[in-house]
Amino acid sequence: MKSHHHDNRLVRLIADKLVPWSENSRLAWMVATRRRKELQTCEDVLVKSRKVMGKEMTGARTRQYRNSAVQTKRWPADHLNSVNVPKLTCVLSGNADLQFYDYVLHAPESTFIFIPPDVPQPDGSQGHVNHKEGGCDVCWMMPRGDKLHFWACRSDGPEHFTLQWSNVLFLNQRLNLYLQLLHEEVLTAGKQQYSLIPHLLHLLMGGVQREAHAGNYLHFGQEVHPSWKLQISVDPIAQAQDYIDAHYGSAITLEGLSRTVGMSRSLFAQRFKQQTGQTMGEYLTRRRLMEAKQLLRRSEWTVSMISEFVGFRSQNYFYSLFRRYEDCSPLEFRSASTEDMNNRR
Repeated sequence: MKSHHHDNRLVRLIADKLVPWSENSRLAWMVATRRRKELQTCEDVLVKSRKVMGKEMTGARTRQYRNSAVQTKRWPADHLNSVNVPKLTCVLSGNADLQFYDYVLHAPESTFIFIPPDVPQPDGSQGHVNHKEGGCDVCWMMPRGDKLHFWACRSDGPEHFTLQWSNVLFLNQRLNLYLQLLHEEVLTAGKQQYSLIPHLLHLLMGGVQREAHAGNYLHFGQEVHPSWKLQISVDPIAQAQDYIDAHYGSAITLEGLSRTVGMSRSLFAQRFKQQTGQTMGEYLTRRRLMEAKQLLRRSEWTVSMISEFVGFRSQNYFYSLFRRYEDCSPLEFRSASTEDMNNRR
């Protein structure tokens, strides 16, 4: 199921910025590292030390669910996580503050940053800009199954949100191959006499441009939820429900979701309640609990891992909500589900 039209904004972003920047003879790029002491600096990028505030939490390293890259570790207090696939990011406008483990990169427009697997990186819950310096746009690319996930986010003062028209899954599997080759070259560039990084980066950007122009992509969530119609509903409340269904594991706020669908906060809250019979918060909670029950039935994940995966940042809060809605604890639910499955055999 592929998009039947292409969004000119996505095509222009790639054609006007990413492709020309990848051709520039003065290409600005860096490789993010696990610690600042391992970092090789770039003259256009400022590096600032930062103190790690919280503890590391380990998640599932190898298990994948719904074809998505799984977090390997999280630092909730620092708004960081790590994943087991390579990522590429580029500052599209302004100056972005991108925090990694014990440092922050203050990167100007047109800077590409390669993020190897398992490097602590922004988890998407915080903006990438000093509020005194205005705003910035940043795009990200990473493998998601056999597709390439591409999205851009905007930080405007204290506000931070995804540009939904940019949030797509490119279908051509070669794009992931280009990204993998690029990362391998990046990690060995210091040992080679002639760098292929500019050529591979331009190859990737050219491939992304071609696929965007052809409309050979899905809006993120369509592939995850195949019951969607070919065209996403124009009804903003239905769009909001679709968004929650696709992003329930992320931090979702009433303010952010209303802005995503183009409504005021108060009107959105009123319309959501009228059309669904639930508040946005109730709908989100029920969606997360529904997913948690599926994982309790079908996976061997711990309750703590499931709680984090579906979007609950506090395990105690997850236990409390689960008991309130299901009249049993998560472990009791899993035990009953296992017993029921055994009885059916």
